[in-house]
Amino acid sequence: MKQHIYCKSGISSTRRLNRIASRTTKRNQYSVEEKIRILRVVRTMVTENNITFGEAASAVTIDPSMISRWRKQEGALGSAKRPEMLRVMDGPRSILLGIESDLLQFIDTWRNKGLPVNRVALIRKARTLLPHLESKSEHALKMTISRFMKKHRLVHRMATHKAQRHPSEVEGEALQFLAYVRPILVQSNHDPNFIYNMDQTPVQMAMDWKVTIDKVGARTVNLRTSASETKRVTVAVTLTASGRRVKSMVVFKGEYALLS
Repeated sequence: MKQHIYCKSGISSTRRLNRIASRTTKRNQYSVEEKIRILRVVRTMVTENNITFGEAASAVTIDPSMISRWRKQEGALGSAKRPEMLRVMDGPRSILLGIESDLLQFIDTWRNKGLPVNRVALIRKARTLLPHLESKSEHALKMTISRFMKKHRLVHRMATHKAQRHPSEVEGEALQFLAYVRPILVQSNHDPNFIYNMDQTPVQMAMDWKVTIDKVGARTVNLRTSASETKRVTVAVTLTASGRRVKSMVVFKGEYALLS
């Protein structure tokens, strides 16, 4: 049987099909995006080379019955919300479907207050909204919460800012302080070089690295640390109103030293 070869020059669609066909591990399932791409190439082959869909399917090494089934589902494939899915069907109904809006409101309320939210807190909230979830195992509920988070684009994030109060709570105090200080700074008898602003922060005496480069597959990655890993010092950083930086001061348990 003569095998039709489409576009030897190798346009992008053909290169994508070649990458799919050259997989070391063959699979029977394709993503929605791959199905749409394959259908587009097959239809172009049928139109330009005047061949049947079965011959075009054989040319791209895909079973003709699969091409026929994808053609019937083409409308659903094009309207799929997630092109990376392997199936068009929505799957089983989530047990959290009726309380998803309540869980999202719960997350927004806590995050607006600057409070942490984790999967355990979401499980407890879901159990208060749906008491029958008490019969579900902890593992099953964690997997359900993970799917809920993926659906609504929620992930665990490292905190980039920490404070005892939310910024919105101290906004009025900050504006009141600025309204009090600014008229004082602009007076003619106040030299900006002698108006200081100092802030203190704790710093570890030994800031050891937690990441290193090592060989792939190494079971143990050793790092040496110092004996002062848990000890901290206080660093006082000072700036003047004119923008000049004063030497920083480091305090070691009641003693201090100036840094240039």
